[in-house]
Amino acid sequence: MLIQRLALVAAFILSGAAAHADTVPGNLSVVTQIDAACTVPSPNGNLTLPFQGTAALTNQPVSYPVVISSSCTGGAIISHLEFGDGLHATADSSANPGTVGDASHTHTRRLRGQNLTGEYIAYKMFSDSAATTEIATSVTGDADCSGTASGTCNNAIYFDGDPSDISVSIYGRIHDETGAYDSRFDINGDIYNDTVVMTVHYE
Repeated sequence: MLIQRLALVAAFILSGAAAHADTVPGNLSVVTQIDAACTVPSPNGNLTLPFQGTAALTNQPVSYPVVISSSCTGGAIISHLEFGDGLHATADSSANPGTVGDASHTHTRRLRGQNLTGEYIAYKMFSDSAATTEIATSVTGDADCSGTASGTCNNAIYFDGDPSDISVSIYGRIHDETGAYDSRFDINGDIYNDTVVMTVHYE
């Protein structure tokens, strides 16, 4: 019994002699930055223009659509989607004359031959399957489109309702009114292509 009592006393003494725990507070700063930004406008494929050998160059069929999409974060809203003139655009033809600086003076988008690099064929872009609403080219000498009656650019699609994401269908067709070819029979066989820069404008 005496040994058990001595053991209990020793255990009590040891437990009471333990060091006192303490705390020191510190601060951790947590930060994030959310930018108001939109993704690069992205097509779901190529805008492939059909060529019908039995049709006139000004009466070619309309293409299947390509869908252009973009989405935004941080409360950004999209005002319009602008389309460039392409890599091979040429000055306005006599079929649609105009004066530099005037809203009627535009460029003509053209495809260039992949192997026959001196061969071109003109085309147009549209925002509807009936090919009635053309996405025009930029106005020479009037890049801010102030020369247009509405003050907006004819080479852009505008959006109402302050969207934060868009998904639009674009159509195209060969429409050569440049006078480069007398008829469809003058076009040499090749793959013809162009690249059009798309720009999302957001606030």
